[in-house]
Amino acid sequence: MVDDLLLNVLFGRLSATDVALFLNSTGIPGVSLAALEAIGLFGFFNFPELANNLGGSINPSTLRPRVQALVTAGMLETALRASLYRISQRGRVFLQLCNLISRQQVINAELAIILERLALDASREPIQAFEGLRETLGVDAPLHRRRWLGFEVVAARKDFGVPISGGPYPLDSTPQHRGAPDVWIGR
Repeated sequence: MVDDLLLNVLFGRLSATDVALFLNSTGIPGVSLAALEAIGLFGFFNFPELANNLGGSINPSTLRPRVQALVTAGMLETALRASLYRISQRGRVFLQLCNLISRQQVINAELAIILERLALDASREPIQAFEGLRETLGVDAPLHRRRWLGFEVVAARKDFGVPISGGPYPLDSTPQHRGAPDVWIGR
């Protein structure tokens, strides 16, 4: 039940504001999404290792502010007084959504409700992602945001070689969270 996408969206673990903040972040397309997926799949040791997990084509110093932005957005968790990161439940839900959007599948009723709650276009037919960065400029509408998110997924896969699989991700534990998976109370 913790991984049910509809319940996570209905109860506010992932909101339209979270998606909008992610899309409004500046930088190289796909970097933040690729970093989130890589940390979910491989864990986090240090920034050079994270850069290697992204194909080695990006400088580790470029990743540092992107990872910090993911922590601020609640998509990554950090251990107390340490530079250790792990994917949060919000991050898992976001990656699951990105995977569903990128499949170019027909939207069912459940996914339509999810997309509407996240202020993304809920058209029943598949929608193509943007093909270039120039297309992402302009109107901020649900269709625009859905295509932009698709563009981020395509860029993460193509430029950084991460699958954006939507999980399952290994349940890593930190010393203060041994055993039980994430339990969420509030936002």
